[in-house]
Parts: sequence; C-alpha cells; structure tokens
Amino acid sequence: VNILLFNNRIYGLTKGQYSPTSEFGKRTKSSPLGSIEQPIHPLQIALAAEATFVARALFSEQAHLGQVLEAAARHNVLAPVRLQNATGTGSTMSSIAFGSPAAGPCQTLPP
Repeated sequence: VNILLFNNRIYGLTKGQYSPTSEFGKRTKSSPLGSIEQPIHPLQIALAAEATFVARALFSEQAHLGQVLEAAARHNVLAPVRLQNATGTGSTMSSIAFGSPAAGPCQTLPP
C-alpha cells in the first residue's frame, strides 16, 4: 500500500480553511485570529507507529522522485511518501528512510 501525501498545509478546495497540518497561528477565513492547534506531522506519526518505510521528495527533483516512488512500490507494506513543491528548502527536503524495529533505526539515503 502506497500513500502519496500532497501536503500544502491548507484546505485549498474549501476556499482556504486551515488544516491539521497548518502551522500554528495560521490566519485563514476559518481561523481569522489564527489557528490554535499545533500542526500534526504525518510522517512523524508513521515513524512513531514503527513504519518500515517513510519517504519525502520534491517534485523538482525528478530523478530522485522516481527513485523514491520505485522504492515505495517495491516495499511490501505501508509506504507513505510526502511529495512537495520546492519552497526554497533545497535538496535537504529529499530523503528516503527505511528500517524496521528488528533491524534498528531507520537509515536515510540522500538524493
């Protein structure tokens, strides 16, 4: 099972309501004084649940994105992948983490 997470941190189709992943204090039509909840981090939740594969990649890094999606497709259990547009974060946002509780902590492959 692959999960491709496109997280823009707002509900854009509902005219810009804040979402569970919106940053604290985000001002929107549904939160004019700013959101009061701390954002959730879906990949951290997956890691806390001992996921054996977690990845994130930038759309702008096509070669690396292809490697990430291929690795997710080869993984035999849940494989969440966070996809995002470049936002000035550079390639530091692209990584693949994999591991298992039996094998120890996750390993990270740089782009």
